[in-house]
Amino acid sequence: MKVSEITVEFLREDFVHCDDNSSNNNMIAMALAGAKRYCMSMCNLSEAELDDYDDMTLAVCALVADLYDVRQYSVDGSVTVNPTTANILGRYDRNLL
Repeated sequence: MKVSEITVEFLREDFVHCDDNSSNNNMIAMALAGAKRYCMSMCNLSEAELDDYDDMTLAVCALVADLYDVRQYSVDGSVTVNPTTANILGRYDRNLL
């Protein structure tokens, strides 16, 4: 599965495990957009380039699950990225300083 093939329904049923209602679906859609943007920003990749890496799908899905489950990211200011996700993103990071 490619990043571009990830759907709200797939995430709701296989990663987040929540009810099918508009509130949950909207939150998952926002988390999906945010997770893609986060991966793009961290690795300096375009959205299309995310599809070039098979394990990027796992990183995006894990980020969506984290964003959905741990919504206090925006409240307490401390963000801890899943180590597996950080490892995947680190492999494709093109942000050279």
